[in-house]
Amino acid sequence: MCQKATIPLGTFPFGVSGTNGVSVTFENFPLGFSSRSSKASYEWNMQRNIPNEKSIPVENLNSEERFKTHESYDLWEMNEGIHLYSLSAIYAAYKAMIEIKKELDIDEGIEELEDKAKKIKSYCINNFYDKNTKTLKRNNKDNITDISILGSVVPFNMLDANDSKIKNTIEKIDLTLRTYTGGYIRFENDNYLGGNNPWVISTLWMALYNIETKKIEEARKQIEFVTKTATNNGFLAEQVDNETMQAKWVIGLGWSHAMYIIALTKLCE
Repeated sequence: MCQKATIPLGTFPFGVSGTNGVSVTFENFPLGFSSRSSKASYEWNMQRNIPNEKSIPVENLNSEERFKTHESYDLWEMNEGIHLYSLSAIYAAYKAMIEIKKELDIDEGIEELEDKAKKIKSYCINNFYDKNTKTLKRNNKDNITDISILGSVVPFNMLDANDSKIKNTIEKIDLTLRTYTGGYIRFENDNYLGGNNPWVISTLWMALYNIETKKIEEARKQIEFVTKTATNNGFLAEQVDNETMQAKWVIGLGWSHAMYIIALTKLCE
């Protein structure tokens, strides 16, 4: 029988549950985590004990402080911090909730959701903008150019594709992330498997941005770049070998295929 326990907010970043171990519920924390090996997950959580200041009740914090208490990993599962991509996703979620309420003729809660979305956007503009370079930053800890910054435009529509901050960032992305073969790496100084090869998802992300800004020929070239790297069976990989222009590393990656379908669909529209 599974034992149950309740732990105050801030002791661990998320909950653990399983049929063969300990079921842990974290007070006032909306996210859950489940695993067949809940004992191992529980022990891993204990090693990642969060500082005491994160046990402060959220309702007692102002907007700026609330953002600072919720660090997470980035979409690459590499860096902890507060990320532009993550907050853009939350912004889009609030906007989607508003549209659902409107569709169902439910007015209750719309004003609150609008206010939350507005605060997220304001926080991002104030905290992820480098005044020296006049470009956007990927997180609150460094100034590394990252393709995921585009998430604030596509698909999350938090920032305008033609905003000067975005245009300046795109220029920097082209200068720092574009390889000599025409593809794009994930971020500056990426050292994963050498870090020099373009990623399918990064290249297609640029294609989506170019479609958004009506640069159709550029987008077409980027989609063709990816298409030519597919295997004989039509599989796309995680990366493209700069030397051979062949699929490299994980082949048949769902993320790459999903992005390809989205980009091709947008192009056809």
